[in-house]
Amino acid sequence: MFKNTYLIDDDVDTLYLHRYFLNEYNFFENLLEFQDASKAMKSLLVDDTGDKNLILLDLNMPIMSGWEFVEMVCAELKPKQLETTYIVIVSSSCNPRDISRANAHPYISSYIEKPFLPPDIELLLERLRNIQQVKSVA
Repeated sequence: MFKNTYLIDDDVDTLYLHRYFLNEYNFFENLLEFQDASKAMKSLLVDDTGDKNLILLDLNMPIMSGWEFVEMVCAELKPKQLETTYIVIVSSSCNPRDISRANAHPYISSYIEKPFLPPDIELLLERLRNIQQVKSVA
């Protein structure tokens, strides 16, 4: 389903937990982990193949916040790359402004509160399948 899945979170324990659960599902070729969103951005810019990418992104991080990362993705990626990149916010923030901002953003596919557990993954995969079907019809 996805060539690359980017796990972007500054917390090592969260990365471990998410990696553990994600490896139970077979929907990506490569799982790339970053504690620094700016390094993830550099990696994403190099990967301009047009393959489908999934980004699981924390919002509250030092150096570059999740929102700053989203803004940079929208500004820097080529249109074809934007079409095949799916951003999912995975955050401990239950701030209604963050949730409504994510839901209103055209390039954010979903918002999930931490911890990201197997039932969340199953719901997310179903939601992403539906989004992909809509995109392929359009």
